[in-house]
Amino acid sequence: MPAGAPLYYRTQLPVIAGLVPGGSQTLKLFSCNHLNTKNTQYIMLFDLTQIPADGAYPLLEFAVAPSGLVSYTPALEGRKFSQGLVVALSSTPVVLTKTLIAEMTFQTESVNT
Repeated sequence: MPAGAPLYYRTQLPVIAGLVPGGSQTLKLFSCNHLNTKNTQYIMLFDLTQIPADGAYPLLEFAVAPSGLVSYTPALEGRKFSQGLVVALSSTPVVLTKTLIAEMTFQTESVNT
């Protein structure tokens, strides 16, 4: 895919974590719907080529209230993910602790770099 080509991705079913197809990309918009009605969770974004193991430190983290929605729009130039963009749901802040059930849907808009 040529540099500058738009990349749109949306999960079809609830997930615990997901690798956004496209490899190196610049994120322009991210939104996530947290489906758990009881607990605050943490949406974590990683610059990796695969879903990380528990204990990994994210580049970006967002706390999401029960049944909440989070939306992130980086500065005009976007947020560069040189390896790839991985989104994961964590039950703890700061370091990844994956939850045991699929509790989020998300979508991204980015540009291939």
